[in-house]
Amino acid sequence: MRTLVLLRGAAGCGKSTWIKDNDLEKYTISADTIRLLYQSPITTIDGGKKISQRSDGKVWKLIFELLEQRMNNGEFTIIDATHSRTTLISRYKKLIKEYRYRCYVVDFSDVPLDTVLERNRTREGYKFVPEDAIKNMVARIKTQPNQGFVTVIKPTEFDKTFKTLREPTDLSEYEKVVVFGDIHGCNTPLQEYFTEKPFNDKYFYIFLGDYIDRGLESVETLRFMMTIMNKDNVLLLEGNHEKQLDNYIRNQPITSNNFVKTREELMCSDINNKELSKFYRKLCQLFYFKYNNDTFLCTHGGVPILPTSFTPTKEIIKGSGEYEQIAEVYETWGRVNGDKKIWQINGHRNVFLIPMDEHLDKQCFNLCDNIEYGGNLRILTISMNNDLIHFEPNYILNTNFKPREHDKPKPNRKDVNNVVALQTNVNVIEKDLGEGISSFNFSRNAFRKGIWNEQTVKARGLFVDVKENKVVARSYEKFFNLGQTDDSTLYAIKSQWKFPVKAYVKYNGFLGILSWDKVNDKLMVCSKSLNKGEHVGYIEETMYECWTKEVQDKIRNYLKTNDSSMIFEVINPNRDTHIIKYDESEMILLDIIKNDWKFSKLSYKELNKLSNDFGVECKVESLTFNDFSDLNSFITATKKLDAKYELEGFVFEDSNNRMVKIKIEYYNLWKKMRGVLSSLQKGKTINLSRLITADENYVTAYMKSLGDDIKEVKNIIELRDMYEKSLITE
Repeated sequence: MRTLVLLRGAAGCGKSTWIKDNDLEKYTISADTIRLLYQSPITTIDGGKKISQRSDGKVWKLIFELLEQRMNNGEFTIIDATHSRTTLISRYKKLIKEYRYRCYVVDFSDVPLDTVLERNRTREGYKFVPEDAIKNMVARIKTQPNQGFVTVIKPTEFDKTFKTLREPTDLSEYEKVVVFGDIHGCNTPLQEYFTEKPFNDKYFYIFLGDYIDRGLESVETLRFMMTIMNKDNVLLLEGNHEKQLDNYIRNQPITSNNFVKTREELMCSDINNKELSKFYRKLCQLFYFKYNNDTFLCTHGGVPILPTSFTPTKEIIKGSGEYEQIAEVYETWGRVNGDKKIWQINGHRNVFLIPMDEHLDKQCFNLCDNIEYGGNLRILTISMNNDLIHFEPNYILNTNFKPREHDKPKPNRKDVNNVVALQTNVNVIEKDLGEGISSFNFSRNAFRKGIWNEQTVKARGLFVDVKENKVVARSYEKFFNLGQTDDSTLYAIKSQWKFPVKAYVKYNGFLGILSWDKVNDKLMVCSKSLNKGEHVGYIEETMYECWTKEVQDKIRNYLKTNDSSMIFEVINPNRDTHIIKYDESEMILLDIIKNDWKFSKLSYKELNKLSNDFGVECKVESLTFNDFSDLNSFITATKKLDAKYELEGFVFEDSNNRMVKIKIEYYNLWKKMRGVLSSLQKGKTINLSRLITADENYVTAYMKSLGDDIKEVKNIIELRDMYEKSLITE
């Protein structure tokens, strides 16, 4: 946490040995270590060696740069130097104030001078310090006064001071303890609570942080918090969004887009920086308290174990682990603290919108609820009932908010000419295919920059009679890899998808589209943005190889009668090799989609029946998930599947046709290696820094070992077979 420890004592008093014996090297910046980084020991006139002081200006400049970086994260930090002068300690005062640190001096001056001199004589040669210099240090330390902004302790007091949390604050005198979750500039539900339950001096109020940003009432929220912040029964924690408030106060760069609107509102308000500074300085890193027989830890981000002074403030505020791993954090907390009656209450992260008390069995409460986007202000009231602890969760819906773009209802576009909308979108490419038909696909710029809107998502293998404003063949609307967009995150799946969710095997070929060619009364064969060309030829070749004329006629008649498109995964290992190995050509029916502007397709049950009627292969439905927990567990396990599972991945689909895809590590490895193979065959230099995993490096090394023979390798599948055989023979 925000603690700076300065060691004070002459050379030879045992500071460095004490650091090593107490396993504190990982928290320590040593002046001598930095000196040795700048310059090796120099030769003295008597032929010995010593640590040079010549670069001390640069040394201390670097020490303070490192210290400030650590302070910015709230790191516990020890400075190992003699600090024999009061002025040397005064240098830290500005940073201590700026970063709201506590400063301690661990004083080694009780070590007798004779002992110090004797230790100095036995030190490694280059560490020896002239004895007159040591005597001067000892004299200065004993005679110069302590600074008022530091607390002086002895080495024997260190463990008691830092290695455990201080005794919890006892709140048992209060009738209730009320804990508020993230507010995010949503003052309306906050005032709704206090209107219904006015401020009570017999209650203790705890706020978990994130008072500003995203919501519509950041200034109003700050004004209210400033009216209560000095009350004895109010405790305010710091959230991660308050960091930008600190930057604003100190005129430092703003590093979050979320704060831009808040900054504009503050600049137009009557709240000045002095008031904001007083507010910010009231914010605590955590709150550890006792209520009757139970103990509680309140943090903003959530931690798996009780913090100590060594825990970085940034970790306490933003939480341990990844943002999505709060359930795992709670699992550890329950295992470690389950028998100790220690409860944790946090906000900040709740990507899956779990209820406030879902992890009650782990002794954890989550008070984050996307209040800024129309969620709830979560409030937990703690009281005693017949000598037993009692928890009362309270949810107050925020009705004053601006919806996110993807949360807004889609407008009714019946009166809009869809062709014109596509043609006037700069991120959509139109190709004139003749006979009044155009294909529309999103541009490379849209894909590279993630410009996804109503037209770019729809323009994916979309074939249109432009005069009639009529879809004549179509594929899926663009859907994304897990986490690629806001709508494809685990949070979106948890909060927006309708269960049950089904998982389908993702095949590794290319998409083929079949529809009815009205002009020529035959099957219309399309791939990507074309109805002619190499890949269309591959589709026709595969179709003739896999189906009889009778099957083709059945499909043509169905598409003509039902005005639909059939989507196939086309696998032709002789013509179009990808990553996954297939022994023979296949046409796998993926879906049947209505030729309409609005995406609509048959159910899997209908699809499967028709595939049997036609005599064509249908996609495989792997699993059905009735709740998010099972789906999330499957996704976590699936992404790590190895070479025993030779497939590209899975497509997940909810009951409203929302779709998202994942690709397993095995597929991703060999797709990346395909690019490396291509580069080596063209004689290009490989950027080795792009090789991340051990497998990527091993496979690349194998390819390079082939020398000129690499040019004879036909494709990545042949290369993979060669590599895997080489592993067997080793």
